[in-house]
Amino acid sequence: MENEALDRRSEREEAGCAEWIPSASARSEVRRIESRNRFRSDDTRLLALARVNGARRLYTRDQALRDDFPDPQIVPRSKGTVCSGAGNEDLLPRDAGSSG
Repeated sequence: MENEALDRRSEREEAGCAEWIPSASARSEVRRIESRNRFRSDDTRLLALARVNGARRLYTRDQALRDDFPDPQIVPRSKGTVCSGAGNEDLLPRDAGSSG
């Protein structure tokens, strides 16, 4: 099972669909974000990953994340594109499953 997960991760990295982020980098960014107390979301881990990997798009229905993601003080390199709701499901990977 673990080998299958590693194979899938490797395939996605090679295809440019995934990026391996070292845990230490992500933890460091979580601490940096939390020390500023400017965020509205309770998901500082997602915001930290966006900072580390330079994410430019976020798909969520979480209003607090929708507010935080385009804020250059929180995610500096973000272009601030936030998608949610019907009409954006095509942005999700085919194997992401259905959320109802």
